[in-house]
Amino acid sequence: MVNGESSPLKINQNARIARIKLDKDTESGYALMPGSHGSFLFVIDGTVTINGIILNRRDALEISGCNEFKVTANANSYLLNIEV
Repeated sequence: MVNGESSPLKINQNARIARIKLDKDTESGYALMPGSHGSFLFVIDGTVTINGIILNRRDALEISGCNEFKVTANANSYLLNIEV
């Protein structure tokens, strides 16, 4: 959604905002930008598991100290990821 010059929405920050849609029982990896401080992942709808932590609708998780993470959908899910 937001990331660099070619994105539909430009912000003057070193940040990336992404909407993630996952079907039930699928897994998706996410690689953070070099120099990233981390991500804030918000579950808009559905249920997901990240590193053994189950997140439900309206739950959020701060992710830091890593270069990438994996999200497993326990149900059809929509997420918002804000990386800074």
